[in-house]
Amino acid sequence: MRLFWLGFAVGVLSAFAFAWGYQKVNHVLELSRMATCGSSLDAVHLIVHVYSEHHRGEFPLTLDEVKSELQANPEARGGCPKARDEFPPNEGWRSYLYIPPRKDAPDDTPILLCWRHPELIAVTKNGALKRWHK
Repeated sequence: MRLFWLGFAVGVLSAFAFAWGYQKVNHVLELSRMATCGSSLDAVHLIVHVYSEHHRGEFPLTLDEVKSELQANPEARGGCPKARDEFPPNEGWRSYLYIPPRKDAPDDTPILLCWRHPELIAVTKNGALKRWHK
């Protein structure tokens, strides 16, 4: 009987250890996805920013206006890792919400957003990466 309780205790402790480790691994994977997403957002912002410099401060109305530049940039076309199955491989940038800012909008106005993570990730008009916990 003693051996039964010892085996039972080892089984329960092993299950708890597995559950704890599984949560930690998922957390690390999500942090990695968020970092990849932030890098892709930065790449998309750079292309949009270059467009605005060449058009007297006007941002494109849609990302389709800079589609060829987005498809040429490997980081920009990757998009959010959590949305890779939703879009063609060279159009991952469609996974982001783009809100074209007015010319006179403040520099901290969010223009690119990703909502697929535990934190809302946004890039502002001046290129700053911001995060908000949901």
